[in-house]
Amino acid sequence: MRYTRDGGVVPAGIPISQRKRDKHYSQFGLKKGNIVDVIFPEDPRNSSGERVEYVVRVDGQNYPNAVCMETRGAIYNYSQRIKKKIEKSFTRKIDKDVYDENLDGEIVYVLFLSGHGDHPIIIGSGDHPRHGAYKKLKKDDGNIDVDEFNGVEVKIDKNSNWQVTQLGRKDPDGKILNPAAVGAKVVMKGNGDIVLDTHGTESLSDLNLQLLKSAKTWLLQAQGNKFTGDASGIIMEDKNGNITTKNSSGIVFEDLNGNKVTMSAAGIEMEDANGNKITMSASGININSSANLVKIDGSVYGAHQHVGNGGVPTPPPLDANTE
Repeated sequence: MRYTRDGGVVPAGIPISQRKRDKHYSQFGLKKGNIVDVIFPEDPRNSSGERVEYVVRVDGQNYPNAVCMETRGAIYNYSQRIKKKIEKSFTRKIDKDVYDENLDGEIVYVLFLSGHGDHPIIIGSGDHPRHGAYKKLKKDDGNIDVDEFNGVEVKIDKNSNWQVTQLGRKDPDGKILNPAAVGAKVVMKGNGDIVLDTHGTESLSDLNLQLLKSAKTWLLQAQGNKFTGDASGIIMEDKNGNITTKNSSGIVFEDLNGNKVTMSAAGIEMEDANGNKITMSASGININSSANLVKIDGSVYGAHQHVGNGGVPTPPPLDANTE
């Protein structure tokens, strides 16, 4: 019976040698390492030509042909995420003597199938020692689930709020490569409200959509323009203050100067900011002037009333004496 230094049993079929390169190293127990390189199927170094493989560094030695343990592994029902390889060393060198925490590659835990050194299996990832300097959870965060990948964060907080936020894709030095997108988010709140906000680094109302389940209301904002809908109707307001309202009573157009057009079952009413009105309805057309004067084709008529004369049509009104 042969044993490894950590007490594991070495099967008789596995040769142990640290001198001959054609012999397998025995590897037992859970190992911690780093992703050195990603080997895609088209790469000649890939052993299968069918799956993504990795070169992992364990105990200062590189092991090729490592594969990932996944949550799903069928042909059509599968999950896969490409792990981040080493791109930067915080000690300005990348070699076997550099500790994992000084490399920016993904920290992984590795087992070797039946102890064979040429069959490494990545079974999971661990917290990078330098991650805390970037983002650190606090006690007040409570029971949350958070995942950031290529600058996109998906988080479910302790209040059941689900949020996807664009934090920005970063280069090895931490510089954000797409700053204009930072801040865009999709939120589904614990009360069922949904918010889509693409404002990025610009105004909060640059482009924002809210579906408020609690108030049964939706709100769309774009560059200061608003479009709101609820049980009472729809309101459209541009950033200049012009407003259109549509509801069960009809449609109202009102500009920023206070001029208004109302269309309803009663008819059409046009009113300017000074209180002058023209009303069109089934009973006819009514003109109300705040100055008690009406001007038609250059002629000015005072406010007066025509009374029929025994059924005989009355003549048209004379021009008012304006002298």
